[in-house]
Amino acid sequence: MSRGLPDPQDLLGAAAQRLDDRTERLRLAADRQLHAARQRFELAATRLRPEVLSADIIRTRARLAETEPRLHGAMARFLARSHDAVDNFAGRLATHSERHESLLARGYVVVRDAVARVVTTSQAINTGAPLDLEFHDGRVGVTAGSKPRPRTRRYAVHPGQGTLF
Repeated sequence: MSRGLPDPQDLLGAAAQRLDDRTERLRLAADRQLHAARQRFELAATRLRPEVLSADIIRTRARLAETEPRLHGAMARFLARSHDAVDNFAGRLATHSERHESLLARGYVVVRDAVARVVTTSQAINTGAPLDLEFHDGRVGVTAGSKPRPRTRRYAVHPGQGTLF
């Protein structure tokens, strides 16, 4: 029965050899880590010398002194751009308001529903719904009557021609 089993001395020898190999690898890795840590420490120590630190502080102060005049110029440009944008928007708003008022003066009316949304189609109005009509000289509240009849075409349309309605 013992003929099929390996020799115990061979098993112990192979295990001892693996242990020696792993021990050597661990020692080498520890040496590398210690060497790398020593280099990082020495590098950090060279940066901590007073003359190096004072040179860094002098460079940083010089860069900070350069930024103040640039900051004033940048702030002035930003304010000018913002002022121009507000002027542009105010001009567009005035133009829109004048256009709206001129349309109302020519006979157009703005129709709004109960929640103050502009109504653009007759299908959006229910019979009996409260409406607000804005004319050029004021507003009037009304109640919607019956729905209008659908439009019918009165003219023959040429096949290649679009419609105006």
